[in-house]
Amino acid sequence: MAEYIPLEVPDNPRLAENIIHFGRALRRAGIPIGPGRVLDAIRAVEAAGFTKKEDFYWTLHACFVNRPEHRAVFGQIFRLYWRDPRFL
Repeated sequence: MAEYIPLEVPDNPRLAENIIHFGRALRRAGIPIGPGRVLDAIRAVEAAGFTKKEDFYWTLHACFVNRPEHRAVFGQIFRLYWRDPRFL
């Protein structure tokens, strides 16, 4: 019988959910993002923590952008999606 790995519950489920939706927005904008990268982003944000929006930006950027042509798209989607502090 296969052994199951228990699910990790994020420290901040609301933030995790918003990162999931942000990943979907990036995918719709043409950045190839799978569920593994979204989970990595959630873990990275939780591990790094953040006190400034700029730190949050670069943490997500490191997780989601791996091609130069995706930088501008990421920046635009980030500014649109995270402009409201209630999402953080």
